[in-house]
Amino acid sequence: MSNLLVDLKVIIIGNSSVGKTCIFNRFINDTYKDNTSSDTAGQERFESITSVYYRNAKAAILCYVDLLEEEKTKKIPEEYLDKISKKFNIATHETSSKENIGINELFTKVVKDHIMESKNNNDISNMMNQFNPDYEIDVFDIKQKNQCC
Repeated sequence: MSNLLVDLKVIIIGNSSVGKTCIFNRFINDTYKDNTSSDTAGQERFESITSVYYRNAKAAILCYVDLLEEEKTKKIPEEYLDKISKKFNIATHETSSKENIGINELFTKVVKDHIMESKNNNDISNMMNQFNPDYEIDVFDIKQKNQCC
């Protein structure tokens, strides 16, 4: 099977302290740190860079609950998540950066969904006609780049 290079910008968004940086670090570096330094976190003073950050993104991962802090917050009911998922045609995926649960599966799903969507929209060359979505997606190249933006 020949390798297919897919250019895919994925952004990770959400309120402060929901685990965006932890998900990124777990996926890219296979590391987890409890107290990560703060990032822009949607703060007003960084508002001017958000449009640049979002530009050309093909997928977004929305983080909404830090399960480590879950006992301090109300858990979002699964029925509500199902309703939102259907309304906006999005998938939900529970992960744990700390326990390394579901992180690779999340990014693999994002890549597969992007490839299938691109194939359906004829955005990718005819090589895509040979793509079998059951093939394992190699995230090695993604992790090796380890670049921001």
